[in-house]
Amino acid sequence: MQPEFLWRIRLCLALVLLPGAAMPLVAQDTPDMLAAMQAHLPALPDAVPARDDLPEALRAALPTITFDAHRWHATPAERFIIFHGHRVEEGGVVDRDLWLREIRPEGAVFQFRNAFFFQPR
Repeated sequence: MQPEFLWRIRLCLALVLLPGAAMPLVAQDTPDMLAAMQAHLPALPDAVPARDDLPEALRAALPTITFDAHRWHATPAERFIIFHGHRVEEGGVVDRDLWLREIRPEGAVFQFRNAFFFQPR
């Protein structure tokens, strides 16, 4: 069997056995796909503007961002947000053209297309 097929079977079993588990977003269907996409992300800039400081046209194109949960921890591997029922870790896909780049104690840094911004929790 193909590894991707086995991964999908395990995911389906997990969803049946753990009904509260969140379904992954399409871009995160396989760890290989996510890793390939992450390899092409630009470096996080030193200065990141607040969402409200982005140009109006860009703000209008952004999806609504509300955290169902926000977990910051000193250990980066322990950080995540829950967005519309999906657990997303740093470097993960949040929505179409929207990446979670960094989780901070007071919110998160996102990348929408080629623009970076900070969203408080």
